[in-house]
Amino acid sequence: MKKLLYITFVCLVVLSASAQTQPEATVTQSANLPLEVDSTAGQYVDLGLPSGTLWKTENEQDTYYTYDQATDVFGNSLPTANQFLELINTCQWVWLGNGCTVTGPNGKAVFFPAVGFSSCGGEVSEVGAFGFYWSSTPLDATEYPHSFDLANEELSAYCLVLGQGNIMKYSLLRCKGLSVRLVYTPAP
Repeated sequence: MKKLLYITFVCLVVLSASAQTQPEATVTQSANLPLEVDSTAGQYVDLGLPSGTLWKTENEQDTYYTYDQATDVFGNSLPTANQFLELINTCQWVWLGNGCTVTGPNGKAVFFPAVGFSSCGGEVSEVGAFGFYWSSTPLDATEYPHSFDLANEELSAYCLVLGQGNIMKYSLLRCKGLSVRLVYTPAP
């Protein structure tokens, strides 16, 4: 039964990705790290993005958060769906076998590990294969008509999904447990 659920999940992710109207990026595979991966624990990195958004170098704790937990605990420090799109469209993504190094226009980089997710019931899966990260943006069905969870629009939110083949903005049920990567946008 688990194998059937896994195969169904992977097929749905692939089908959704191919039908999606939102931008996605191709992930390059490489065993080499970029020259400037900033690994300073708990610090924010300026990747040289047009918005000026700074990305934290690490995920928040080694835990999964539901959407409501993530927005309650982290508030405005949680990236928006548009900040994820900027990261997708502006940066170079390199798959390293256990996640992606994301290199900005200025050559600085951060690493997003493929930490998987937890189901609404708490079962963890896809560790090492995919990374799932909450945004602060609830699902908007008019913008994202090919969502897997469209039937539950009010119960879904946008997230970033990364894997060996691509990176994309996606949506999932808010009860699922995803990782959190914080951002900071300096005042203009």
